[in-house]
Amino acid sequence: MSRAGHPALRALLALGLAAVAPVLAAPAVSAHQAGDLPTNTRGVQVETEGEGMAMEFVANLQYNDSGEAQNGSDIEFMRLGKKEYALAGTLREGLQIIDITTPRKPKRVAVYDCAISQGDIQVWTRRGRVLASYTADGSVGAAGAASQCGRDLDLSADDAGTVIVDLTKPRKPQSVSFLPVGAGSHNMTIHPSGKYLYNSNSDLLTAGVSPFITIYDISAPTKPRFVQDFGIPFVPTSLGSESHDITFSADGTRAYSAALSQTLVLDTTDPADPEIIGQIIDPAVNVAHQADPITMKDSDGVERTILVVTDERAGAAASVECPGGGLHLYDITGDLETAPAKIGAWFAPVFTIQDGAVCTSHVLRIYPRQKLMTIAWYAQGVR
Repeated sequence: MSRAGHPALRALLALGLAAVAPVLAAPAVSAHQAGDLPTNTRGVQVETEGEGMAMEFVANLQYNDSGEAQNGSDIEFMRLGKKEYALAGTLREGLQIIDITTPRKPKRVAVYDCAISQGDIQVWTRRGRVLASYTADGSVGAAGAASQCGRDLDLSADDAGTVIVDLTKPRKPQSVSFLPVGAGSHNMTIHPSGKYLYNSNSDLLTAGVSPFITIYDISAPTKPRFVQDFGIPFVPTSLGSESHDITFSADGTRAYSAALSQTLVLDTTDPADPEIIGQIIDPAVNVAHQADPITMKDSDGVERTILVVTDERAGAAASVECPGGGLHLYDITGDLETAPAKIGAWFAPVFTIQDGAVCTSHVLRIYPRQKLMTIAWYAQGVR
């Protein structure tokens, strides 16, 4: 999902967030003027009172000694026995496998040599094996073809799609298979059954080509089977209509696709043959980047399901004025699935012009039990 930020650092931040949940739950206050912000114990200014003050930086892990940007792209986590690992995707630096069992002492235990670019990850288990998907958004290139995954899977420089890797033994990652997708794999999502993969190519323009979500049957990971290119609506005069990110409901019967100029609600009761049941086209959303549902009881005691959509305005390419794109909320309870009703929006309480730095909402995670959500806001940190 992510294009920016250091994966190992985000891994450690994520662990820290769980420990300071009561602090993060404090309501945001109005923005301060530059120079008036409170500072934490490291002398770093924080934007709002009560947010971030109890967080502590614990470690940073560099992937090489270049001193340059480490090109992190995505982060996922897995627990094996008593060990915890961060799986850090990169732009052509391979899948970094980091032991974070002791958060203050992260240790890289292996690198899956797969020099492809995007490197988004999802992890699942299948018949005792721990598997992960790893994406190539565009051709793998000569470097990708020459790396371990390219040699193992006989990839050519022109191939694009998703690699499946076995992480059952984290210190010895093994190539499993490759799922070719001509339009590339910007992101992919595994159905809760572990038997299907939905691919999002996130291409901006679809002139002359109908947008689609590629579906693979991965019930036999060594022999993935192409199921279909599931067609989705084309939105005229828009940035694009392709899926950027997909989230499944826990029971696997629904999927929510943030598709740039639209957001779709899919019935995935039969994951091999989904059906579109709802569509959101909101002119206030420039780039629908992610769409996640949350079901909770409202203050009136009524249970509602809300879809939270992040707007990565201008694809983060030109959002230098803060707060950039925000969070947009839609009620999809019951019959509203077919006609989602917008109930509000939230923006970071920052109003400024950044000097060359990007400012807009990006990747969120929802924690229903804690009634919390965390979100990355590019140069404006984590909330």
